[in-house]
Amino acid sequence: MRSRYRVLHTLGTLSLILAWVLLILGIVGAIGSSMFLGGFVDSINSLLGGAFTLPRSLSLAGVIPALLWGIAGFLQFFVIGKVLQLLVDMDETTLGIAQSAKQAPEASSQEPEISGELKRQAKLIAATLESTQQLQQQVAGLEAKMDQPALVDEFVPLDEEPIDLDVEDDVVVDIDPVGEE
Repeated sequence: MRSRYRVLHTLGTLSLILAWVLLILGIVGAIGSSMFLGGFVDSINSLLGGAFTLPRSLSLAGVIPALLWGIAGFLQFFVIGKVLQLLVDMDETTLGIAQSAKQAPEASSQEPEISGELKRQAKLIAATLESTQQLQQQVAGLEAKMDQPALVDEFVPLDEEPIDLDVEDDVVVDIDPVGEE
């Protein structure tokens, strides 16, 4: 996959190379300034003839700034180079995803693939539909039976004994339930 930003990728690579060059120059500059300032301190001390001597640690005054500038330049250009390369890589990835997304519908229209989980769910739906249809048939049968007239002539509750409706002459029925005389 070729990116549209080849120049930006090249600038990122050049920035990384420049970062390493700046780090090397910072180290070499620190060593050079140490040597130069060390020689300079020695020559000043010999000129003064021992009346006033400069400390040898004065040569560190040039070492520390050279190292700091080298490290700061390295970090700055290294980060710039990595960010530029990251942006170019993101563009390449985006192009790859877009191309695969365009090709995916073409491949799926030729031969659709059904996963095992999808097949299992389809079977479950079919079984549920079949059992629902069977229940509907049973309910329709019960409704048809309910519309037919009853075969039993009289209703007898299950917890009571049937009442004999034949009236005999010797039975007196008291109609007053309160018990008033």
